[in-house]
Amino acid sequence: MNAPRTSGGAARLEIVEATDEHAAEVAEFIRAVWNPSATAASVIASRSTAAARNVAEPGVPPPTWIARQAGRVLGYVTTIPVRFWDGERSWPAYWIKGLMVLPEYRNGPIGYAVMKAAVGRLPRSGGLAVASPARRLFVALGYTDLGAVRNWIRAIAPGRVLRRLDLAALGLQNLPRWAQGALKLAQATGAASALGWLGGVFLRAIAAAGRLRAAGLLAQELDEPPAAAELDVLWQVSRTGTASAVVRDGRYLRERYETGPSSPYRWIGVRRAGALVGVGVVRQPRPDGDPRLRGIQLATLVDLVYDSAEPATGLALLGAAERLARRIGADAVLATCSAPAVAGVLRRQCYLPIGGNVHFLFRDVAGDTTRLGPRLADWWLTRGDGQADEVF
Repeated sequence: MNAPRTSGGAARLEIVEATDEHAAEVAEFIRAVWNPSATAASVIASRSTAAARNVAEPGVPPPTWIARQAGRVLGYVTTIPVRFWDGERSWPAYWIKGLMVLPEYRNGPIGYAVMKAAVGRLPRSGGLAVASPARRLFVALGYTDLGAVRNWIRAIAPGRVLRRLDLAALGLQNLPRWAQGALKLAQATGAASALGWLGGVFLRAIAAAGRLRAAGLLAQELDEPPAAAELDVLWQVSRTGTASAVVRDGRYLRERYETGPSSPYRWIGVRRAGALVGVGVVRQPRPDGDPRLRGIQLATLVDLVYDSAEPATGLALLGAAERLARRIGADAVLATCSAPAVAGVLRRQCYLPIGGNVHFLFRDVAGDTTRLGPRLADWWLTRGDGQADEVF
């Protein structure tokens, strides 16, 4: 796709799929908007690594599009390869990710142009978007907005959370007016700490009682991810009750949530008689925090895999996530999942629904007969999908 020549004889704006030949231009763009250490060599190396990991089109670098003018990249969007499970088989697909435009060219046609090129190339793709302009752009390009994936929060240190919670900053003004008034009064009178302490004791007792059904299960933090073969078996079991989802097999999970000294991810697992029956991944609180949280340390349950017909396993996973969150000093745990079966388990562990801010948008024009669900409730989506755990 080529845009028309700009007025005054300026160089033509081109929308092209990036190749290694564009590495130097892409590196310059990335240095300007994201990573000041990017180089042409690092871009080429990253493309090579991503091609080797591409589960949608093995050996092909994940498709990336750029808007370039006179050898300069003005806009950029890339993709994350995945496979979508439809209840019977898996299909190659991509998440749209990383739409960026140079500041001086924003609010113009460039973002739309690179997204339009991407949509034309991808037969099956999804997006997870928070901002209204991004969602409108997806819809304008033919995506269906299936709605916001619900967020749930579990206070680990309710006193600190109540003292610092700012409903307006977090977009939680839709809570009942009595709840908003009670919070303001508790913060103004200093009662938040005492109420939080009492609430914490109560919540912890209720959650522990809810896990009595998980007796006989060993739930614990893991030093490293389970073997890929074990995760493959777990996926084969858990997918039987799942209508639509990202394929969460051993390869996907181990590559998506790599561990190491610099990794923000920590794994938890559940075993029954030695067999792996559930896994979860917790993202540690960000060191720099989020100014909207006013110092609240928020851990995120970014993924979990288990047989939804076995709620005891889900309860055990949440218990392990709570213990891990306490160990790493989190004040609260955020969980995001679209599956109705998971919602029931979260409620029983004293997670409170706080609405959703991440919308799932989907487009399938491949012409095949997939059975991918048309409703958000048909999908098993978490905050880890599409790397949506990078934003709050």
